[in-house]
Formats: sequence, C-alpha cells, structure tokens
Amino acid sequence: VISAYPQVQSWTYIPEETVFADPTEPWNYSTEKIMTLNAALYTQNFVAVKMGDVNNSSFASANATVKTRTANSLKFEIMDQASTVGQLIKVDFRSSNFKSISGYQFTLNFDAKAFEFVGNEGSFLKVSGDNFGTNNVSRGILTTSWDSKEALSFDSDKVLFSLTFKVLKSVKLKSAFEITSDVTKAEAYDAQMNESNVNLEVRSNDGVTSASVFELLQNSPNPFDQQTAISFRLPNPSAAILTIYDVTGKVHRVINIDGQKGLNTVNLTRSDLNGVGMFYYQLDAEQYSATKRMVVTK
Repeated sequence: VISAYPQVQSWTYIPEETVFADPTEPWNYSTEKIMTLNAALYTQNFVAVKMGDVNNSSFASANATVKTRTANSLKFEIMDQASTVGQLIKVDFRSSNFKSISGYQFTLNFDAKAFEFVGNEGSFLKVSGDNFGTNNVSRGILTTSWDSKEALSFDSDKVLFSLTFKVLKSVKLKSAFEITSDVTKAEAYDAQMNESNVNLEVRSNDGVTSASVFELLQNSPNPFDQQTAISFRLPNPSAAILTIYDVTGKVHRVINIDGQKGLNTVNLTRSDLNGVGMFYYQLDAEQYSATKRMVVTK
C-alpha cells in the first residue's frame, strides 16, 4: 500500500568488516567507511541488507534463487450465483483445505465492468477493513492479507469471510474473479512456515472449476523505445488476436495467439512498429474485446 518505509530506506549498506557486539540485536552500525586514499587502487566491500525482509524471500535480481514453494495450494472457493444489474450480492469465501494455516496474502482481480466493490465482512476469520487494500478497486484489484499467532483449521463448509459487490453487468462468477500476484504476491503459510500458492475455485451445479478473468493489462514498460511486453488473461483457453494500430487507424501488426487459460504475454520490439508516438493495441478473444494505448518514443 505504501511505496517506501517511513523510518528507513528499502536497502541499507554496511561495511563488510562490521562486527556486531550482539548479532541478535544488530541495530548499531555505520553505513560509512572513512579511509585515506594513499594507493592507486583501494577496494572497500559493503554488504547490502534488504530492510523488512523477515523470511529471506527477497531477491535483488532475476538471476537470484527464488524460494521454493510446496506443491500444495491453499484453495479458496466461492459459489456461482445468478445476479441482476443493480443488485448487491455477497460472495462467501470458503476453503476446501484450510488446515493449520498461519497466514495468507493475495491479489483478488475482479471484472470492474461487471462489479463494484462495496465492502467486506468477517466470519470464522476475524478480518476487517484493515485486512484489505482498496486503493485499486476501481480497476478491479483488491489486495488482502491475514495472519494468526496460532495456526487455524476450518471445515470446508465454514464461511471464512465475505465480500459484497454491486452488480453492474450480469456475468458468471467463474469468469469475473481470480486470485493473482499482480500487486500482493499470492502465498500462504502453514504452522511450520512452509510456503504454498493460493488459488480460487468456483462451485456450481456443474462441479468445481478454477476461476479466471478476461483482462488486458497495460504494456510494460510504457512508454518504450526498444521493446515492451503486453500481457492479458483469458478465462478459458482460446484463440486470440492482438492488433496494433496507430491514431489514424492504420494497422501495423496483427498477431494470432493460441491463448492459454490465465496469464499470457506477447513481446513487441521497436521493429514491429513503423513510427513513434501514440499507438493502440486491441485484444479479441471469444466474446471478449479490450483496447489500451501505448507510446513509442524516439
């Protein structure tokens, strides 16, 4: 929710030879090294410390080793339900395997054209507004985190918490909600602090299916001068067409995609487009269509 720590920088740098009097309380240290430069070459090493990294999961580059998760996933479940425009609906979140869980966090993506977030309500999990981040709900993004001093377990029929939405357009819930790591990384911890993924499923008369939304994301980076990536989500595997055109309507590139369910990414380079300035990219897949703008710089 905040972009910087209020008291310290995100990283601090300590001279490599620093020795702490008490390693369990490494609070008194200097981030400076004063030296006399009496040689042609002098090397001073520093140790970079990621502040706020409580479980050593932070990594400074894409080549670093990422913490391995268990093969299991914490599965949240919602019931599919009929809705009419203007109606308030309450979406109850249950879990089929909420066993010895100490905490979780994730980003909930929802179709902002179909639903408007109204509020949350705790049940067997004592959550409140403090457990949810609503800065981006107008874009269909709700973040959440919860933790407990003691690991908890609940049966699959227990409502853990509920979210209330106003219906703007009648759609199926399985194609309107999805748990992702877009803003807050989706992860859960058991009593031993083993980390696992977090998934969302929708139960209906046809059984249980994974939830996924249709969403066209903003290209990144934007603006760009050499290359950029366009990502999108599909609720089901399907063919998709990505069309790039300029402000005059001239088509510069048409890309046919064998889309997979969930997140897909297409990479573009400067050579794929003729010119600079404002461009549009449009994604068409099944009954879905969306358009966004991007800028190519010199």
